[in-house]
Amino acid sequence: MRRTNLFFKISLALCINLTLLLVSASSQGKKTWPAVSPLRAVFSISTDQPHVETIIFSKEGRGLYSLRCHQGDYMDEFDSDYDHMYHCKMLPLDRKDELFDLFSPYDTWNKARTRALFRREQVNGGCKNHRYYGSKRVFLMRNMKVTLEVTNFRSPSVTDILKGKKKPYFSFQLLVDVKPAPEADQSHAEPVSELCFGSYELNKKGVAVETINVIKGSE
Repeated sequence: MRRTNLFFKISLALCINLTLLLVSASSQGKKTWPAVSPLRAVFSISTDQPHVETIIFSKEGRGLYSLRCHQGDYMDEFDSDYDHMYHCKMLPLDRKDELFDLFSPYDTWNKARTRALFRREQVNGGCKNHRYYGSKRVFLMRNMKVTLEVTNFRSPSVTDILKGKKKPYFSFQLLVDVKPAPEADQSHAEPVSELCFGSYELNKKGVAVETINVIKGSE
């Protein structure tokens, strides 16, 4: 009887130790991110004044990430090039961080599919209300919910732009909203299940026609 009790105690102790080791290994393998301080700001953007740069801070006031936005065809020595009409990047201020742009699902991700990149048809055309690639983009990562939204978009007609009558000038309001989101534990923006983009061409009457493409399984 004593041997049975002794065997039971040893087995129970081994099970408890194994469980503690597994829990410890799981907690050590899971990356934790600092809580962010809320941020809400609206920027007036135009072709003449396209640049945005703001810092996301921790609750303790330490700078964590730099949000940088610019129009396409802009090159910066620090954060490389920007594409299409308007493009935003979120860069860790810690140079030891392995990731470059937190909005990109992968380091090798095609920049044209980064969801922090805005095209004309996505903010004022057939993709405007798309869940992932519309005028409003939501990202969950690193204990935060980041929302980028384009409103009050103004620009010459696409017909006039394609005919060369007007330059592709634009202006809009850019809302940046950052909130704590403890449930968002991934290190960067995750890929989504659908991509929406479009193109324009002049028809026989000389009027711009928009063609929208929705591609599923873009991840």
